[in-house]
Order: sequence, then structure tokens, then C-alpha cells
Amino acid sequence: ANELSLVMGTMLLLFGIFVSSIVHSFHRTIQSAISLQLDRARLADEQRVSEEFFSKAFQASPVVISVTDPNTSEIFDINRAWEELSGYRRNEVVGRRSLDLGIWFDPEDRDKFVIALKGEGAVRGREIRMRGKDGRIFDLLASGDLIDSNHGPRFLFIGQDVTHIKEVARLKSEFISIVSHELR
Repeated sequence: ANELSLVMGTMLLLFGIFVSSIVHSFHRTIQSAISLQLDRARLADEQRVSEEFFSKAFQASPVVISVTDPNTSEIFDINRAWEELSGYRRNEVVGRRSLDLGIWFDPEDRDKFVIALKGEGAVRGREIRMRGKDGRIFDLLASGDLIDSNHGPRFLFIGQDVTHIKEVARLKSEFISIVSHELR
């Protein structure tokens, strides 16, 4: 009977240790799950803040910005400066091709821009001419970047209207030419 009590006591002790080990392991698993959930929540919040920041910067920028498909020229998004300069509203262009809208004064400029973009991954400071909804032609100093996304490549186009600057330079040159001629 003593041996049976000793064996039963040992088994009870081992069972207690086993249960304690399982409880401890379960507690660690629960802590890890809670930690992962908190990390996910923090990352989701950081992503939301980052997306909101980008969206506000995108819309508030004084330069023309668009996001298009480099292969098809389909427009995914434009900012307010793009709307103001071109005369098109967002709902008129999103989902349409820039070439179909005729916004490139010379469609070959877009082809050259995209070829350079695909070859180098980025284009900086290239002068191009664009056409607004009303037919007005304007000059842009343009840059672009190729961005990989889960939905395929995207072309981030950024342009600054330099039409006025070029006109001032032309008038200055013309004025200097006239003054030089008159002085002779």
C-alpha cells in the first residue's frame, strides 16, 4: 500500500507539473497573440496615417500630379492642381486613357517619356507640352517615377507649369533684341 501511495503521489506530482507546463505554455501563447494583435493594430493605424498624409499632400500640392498605367496610359488619379490647369475634373478622367483625352500635345512625347521611365526608373526635369480641355497649350517641367504596386506598375507624373516663365523669358529676349537694334 505504501508503494501504491508513493506511485500515486509521484503520478499526481508529474500530472501537476504537466498541467502547470501546459498552463504556462498557454499563457505565453495568449501573451504572444495579444502582442501580435496590438502590433497589427499599431501597424494598421500607422498605415492609415501614412495613407491620409499622402492623400492630403497629393491633393494640396501646387504642382500637377497624376498616377497612370505606364503601359495603357489609363489614369488612376489626379490632384486638384491637375484639375485646375487642365480644366478636366477628376470624374472626367479617372479610368480613361490620357492619349484618348488628347492631353499630350505630342503623343510621341508620352512614348519617349515612358521609354525613358522604364529604362531608368525615373525621369527628371523634362520639358513637355500639354493640352487643356479648352485646347489651351501649356508647358510643363515634368518628372516621373515608376512605382511597383500589387496591381501592376504605376507611373507617378509630376509637372510644374512653366508657361508663364517661358513667356517672360521670350518677352525679355524680344525686348533686349529691340533695344539693341534701336541703340545701333
